[in-house]
Amino acid sequence: MKKLTTLALSLVLAVAAWAASEKPTVKIGVILPLSGNNSYTGEATRSAVRFFEQELSNASHKNQYQFIFEDDQLTPRLTAQAVNKLINIDKVSAVLTLSAGPGHVVAPIAQSKGVLHFAHTNDPKVAVGDYNFINYTPVAQQAKTTADMLQAAGSAKIALVAVRQHGIIALVEALKPYLAQNGVTLHEGYFNPGERDFRVLLGKLKEKKPDTLYVMAFPPECQIILNQQQQLGMSELFTTTTVIFDYLEDKSPVEGLFYVSGAAASKEFTDKYIAFAGHSPMFTEPFIYDSIDLLVKAFEAAEKPTSAQALSHLKTLKEYTGSVGPIQISPEGVLDTPASVYRITDGRPHKVELQEVNRIPDKINAKGLGSLTKDEKETLDKAKDIPGK
Repeated sequence: MKKLTTLALSLVLAVAAWAASEKPTVKIGVILPLSGNNSYTGEATRSAVRFFEQELSNASHKNQYQFIFEDDQLTPRLTAQAVNKLINIDKVSAVLTLSAGPGHVVAPIAQSKGVLHFAHTNDPKVAVGDYNFINYTPVAQQAKTTADMLQAAGSAKIALVAVRQHGIIALVEALKPYLAQNGVTLHEGYFNPGERDFRVLLGKLKEKKPDTLYVMAFPPECQIILNQQQQLGMSELFTTTTVIFDYLEDKSPVEGLFYVSGAAASKEFTDKYIAFAGHSPMFTEPFIYDSIDLLVKAFEAAEKPTSAQALSHLKTLKEYTGSVGPIQISPEGVLDTPASVYRITDGRPHKVELQEVNRIPDKINAKGLGSLTKDEKETLDKAKDIPGK
């Protein structure tokens, strides 16, 4: 009997010691469009989280990390449901979101609940409040690079077709002063999410005789606009966007087109990601990876793995070297990286230099110098002022 008592006591002590040594678990919620029209982007982003989980397993940490995924289809109602479940039921310490719409829904809730929130968006308004951060090339950087690309392309009259969405409107407003400075005319056409017939809107813009079509709409509206552009005989326009082409799973309709997006992933990250996923990263993967890395570093640095203590560490950071290179971190929680110009080649985006965008030499080679419009001739004269020329 004495031996049994001793054995039982030993077991109790062993269990107690194991419980005392168990690592605390930090739960991180990830809200993505895992179904619906933007599931391609959501699944690609989830892949980046899985990649980080693999990296976590190869190193020792004082905390355990659990990632809980919720599908919002980029729909505000579902985003609200997801964040409330994650915070109130799952008890997460941090939340990641994709795009400005979900970011705007989650930001005030995360701030009021004291939960860290990293949003993949260019809209600085999402970063309002100490607990909110945005990690994607900011709207100011994207707007400036977009204006430079349009100038390099010789754009003088731009027809804008845009959905009414927080991030897109913020980008267009930031772009306008640069266009005005370059003497570019912008004709604006907006529509509400869910609309499918853009022929009347495109027809009205066509009457303005633009040389450029600037499409700012998520799938499936983006593909529909491009199809109806062809139907209305507007295929000769220089067609471009900022970021939107990254959301297209099938990029064949935009093959050969130029556009602006966030900073490109480093070669080191790209090589590691290809080894993991079998393909190069999209525009979301490196930024989501870095957001998680910053969160993990903050929770590891904290005495206790609470959102408040992790926030204290994050607020001390002014810069960070991540998957896209050096990142500046403002006191407002905006992670600043440069924008880049890309061209869709063989169905994938490839970073290009600004001077490669100029379409005027191609027109001269095909139709002669006399084929240039007055605006194009003026652009050719001003080409020396374009960076990189």
